[in-house]
Amino acid sequence: FYHLFPDLTALENVLVPGMIRFGAAAYGAHSQELHERAIELLTRVGLGDRVSHRPSQLSGGEQQRVAIARALLLRPKLLLCDEPTGNLDRRTGEAILEVLFSLKEAEGQTYVVVTHDDRLAERADRVVHMIDGRLGSLDEATAREEAPAEVFTVKSETARAEAEGAASWLLSSPWKIPVFFLLAFAVFAGLAAGIQLALQRDPDWLPTATFGAVLGFLVIARKV
Repeated sequence: FYHLFPDLTALENVLVPGMIRFGAAAYGAHSQELHERAIELLTRVGLGDRVSHRPSQLSGGEQQRVAIARALLLRPKLLLCDEPTGNLDRRTGEAILEVLFSLKEAEGQTYVVVTHDDRLAERADRVVHMIDGRLGSLDEATAREEAPAEVFTVKSETARAEAEGAASWLLSSPWKIPVFFLLAFAVFAGLAAGIQLALQRDPDWLPTATFGAVLGFLVIARKV
């Protein structure tokens, strides 16, 4: 579930980023350092006695802690966390938070965390709320909840007013008559072309073309 390799132990899973980074040729030179770092991280997340267990032998919360340790192995400057305490009980979650924040201070790391956990949010240096798919402040979220109808109604009414204003400008005096004749000319020009095409290819289309032109003319006359 946390993209752990099922055939590797918890320790080996934590070491995977080091294997990828240094490759087979250079891994040996860093293996001791990485091994000590992996053991330290697993111990700090409460899995010091389960380093030899495979994922199938670990609970969901324990697997999550292995994934957290794996993410911290190479001391990244930026760590993206999606609900890091989501599947943990309160006590374990608080322990994980202590590990994360202590490492953040000790190693100068930056965490970008997505969470619904108020305990975690309260400890962040900066909190940004996602409101209807957009980033905003808590004040904006509260205002949206208190008056959602007013917010969206204003937008829709504004758009409608703009559209109606453009239409009224086109059909208002002194543009009303010129617009009428221009549209009528376009309709009859289309009718003439349709009649010519119908007579050349298929006379049965003549009634359809005539009906379409007359209907268009009536629509224009009604609008004007």
